[in-house]
Amino acid sequence: MSDLDKLKQIIDDLFHNNPNIHINVSINRPKIHLENQEARIINVYPNIFVIESGENQYTIKYLDLFTNAVEIHEVGEEPFLNNKTKIYKQGGIHRHK
Repeated sequence: MSDLDKLKQIIDDLFHNNPNIHINVSINRPKIHLENQEARIINVYPNIFVIESGENQYTIKYLDLFTNAVEIHEVGEEPFLNNKTKIYKQGGIHRHK
């Protein structure tokens, strides 16, 4: 199982067992900065997952967790996340109104 598959499984487990999370986001395009924001995972898909925070919904690429653009406190620092730079892709979080 790849590191990305392990990460997807962790997010899926959170979605089904405890969807309430705390998230940090630092994205410049679109400009979104959240720090220790309470959110809820509302759906998971093969390449993205959707969270809701307040009145906003955001789609997040799993790969953004490897780039440090997105951090979920409940995911923690799993050993495979120590090498986040091995998969690098910019962007990926989008706000839905």
